[in-house]
Amino acid sequence: MLVTSCGRICLHRKKINLSKSLAGQAVGIREVETGIWLVSFMSYDLGYIDLEERTLQPLDNPFGPPAAEKVSAAEAGNISASGETEASNAGEQLAEG
Repeated sequence: MLVTSCGRICLHRKKINLSKSLAGQAVGIREVETGIWLVSFMSYDLGYIDLEERTLQPLDNPFGPPAAEKVSAAEAGNISASGETEASNAGEQLAEG
């Protein structure tokens, strides 16, 4: 579905504002529950539309890695509890030393 020049899509005769930055771009929409639609751009899920509210509720970080990748990386020990990588910690130690 194409986003209009003013950043909207029309779904079931309802105008829903997405973003002017998506004007002219194709977005994917898929109904995940009755009246709830998932909006995607390229391979990224942007958020959900509730047809009653006519608004897009964005995901926290649609451009970050999928949740499954975050968990597997943490299990492998590549990410510390604070979210820093081992490489960045080593670089800080070299700068100090």
